Amino acid sequence: MPSIVVKGEFKDVANIKRGVAKWSNYATREEAADPSQISDEDLLHSINYQEEKATYAWDNNGDVNILEELKKEQTLNRSGKLWDMFISFDPEFVKEVNLLNKADYYKLTKNVIPKFLLSANFNLSNVKWYSTLHLNTDNLHIHILFYEIKEVTKMGIIPQKHFSNLKKYINSYLVNNNEFYKNKATDIKEIRETITKNKLNTADKKILFSGSYRKQLNQKLLSLYSKLSDTGRLQYNSIGMKKHKEEIDQIVEYILSHYSLRYKYERYYFKLHDFNKLNEKMYGKSQKNYVENQLNNLYERIGNDILKGYKIYNSKSFIETEREFLKNNIMTLKLKSRSLETNRTFIKKSTDLYRLCMMAELNDDQVIVLFNNWKTRSKHDFNVLQTIEELKKVEYSDFKKEEYIKALRSLGYDSKKYLNIKNSNFYKEIKFRKFYYNALNNLIQENEKIDEEILDMKERELDVKEKNN
Repeated sequence: MPSIVVKGEFKDVANIKRGVAKWSNYATREEAADPSQISDEDLLHSINYQEEKATYAWDNNGDVNILEELKKEQTLNRSGKLWDMFISFDPEFVKEVNLLNKADYYKLTKNVIPKFLLSANFNLSNVKWYSTLHLNTDNLHIHILFYEIKEVTKMGIIPQKHFSNLKKYINSYLVNNNEFYKNKATDIKEIRETITKNKLNTADKKILFSGSYRKQLNQKLLSLYSKLSDTGRLQYNSIGMKKHKEEIDQIVEYILSHYSLRYKYERYYFKLHDFNKLNEKMYGKSQKNYVENQLNNLYERIGNDILKGYKIYNSKSFIETEREFLKNNIMTLKLKSRSLETNRTFIKKSTDLYRLCMMAELNDDQVIVLFNNWKTRSKHDFNVLQTIEELKKVEYSDFKKEEYIKALRSLGYDSKKYLNIKNSNFYKEIKFRKFYYNALNNLIQENEKIDEEILDMKERELDVKEKNN
């Protein structure tokens, strides 16, 4: 398979603004796109982030919220052309050239897209482009959309030679940066050979926010959370946590193994050893267990974030937890019932379904879709709209726990089947980015702190030399 695959197409659309919005909804969808931001500084600003404020796309200037930007555009309610491109990278090639994170892909596109546009005879000042990085397949790939601000070109299909040029520009960019990549790879290799605390070199295919990464983290969290007690002190270094500490550390290591975090962790680890050597040089001995103690402090912070996640997850009442689950997942449940022949049975089970719809806060259209799906799967003929109108006339109280479980059973989900569905979707409920951003924040702070300590130590070393002279 080629290291780089480039494809492109164009569409004539009736409305540029709506066309770009439609592309954005596809290209920035959470299950596929990398939501991390291009600069660490921006990430720090996002520590108190909201899930819906994650950044998925970028343009020539950096992170961008496409839909928010479109709201300000007044000139795009017109017909025109949209060009959509796709650049895919072989996983082994990505590792060889150290395209490690979203910032690397941003720098790549910022360099090569203008060259491609010029080669295809577009006016750069008249073109707007957006890009996203997708992580939902084995091959990391970039989606790029561009359009003319004022329609000038009559060309629709871009000749293949220009896509061949784009591949050359990408290769040229990587070759020109070859020394940087070589040095980067060498540094990482040396650091990895030093590290014994973690086996971070096994993390090459772990991509945060991708389905596979999240589901693996989901399994680890579920395993831990199922063993934690509702009582006692939930702190990383508490006595009650000793029996869980190894499992918590494994989850911390998994978070730190993410491709955007592990190199910061490795640099931090390396700096700790540098500081310890300086300390030994200055005072004739190194601080006992210094590196281990500093790493334990880092693990403690991230470990407490994980335990805090359990507190939040476990603090909600049964019905609150179920309501949140249904809001996110009821439309994907394959609800069906048997034995609907008698009127009494039909009324009971249709009422159960309607109450679940109300619990999930579905709108009228969604209720109709769910009832139609239930009708089809249950193979029972009835008037959906009439049934719903009749059910609307009654006021319903909230489910009690036993009622809720019985309602699900009547609709095809016994306790075991329902629990399996809940566990498989658990990863959607946990705020993974909170773990990630907090871990990143801790690493940045610790790197800054150790830099200051090393600088301070070197200044003291110079002072000693001056006095001796």
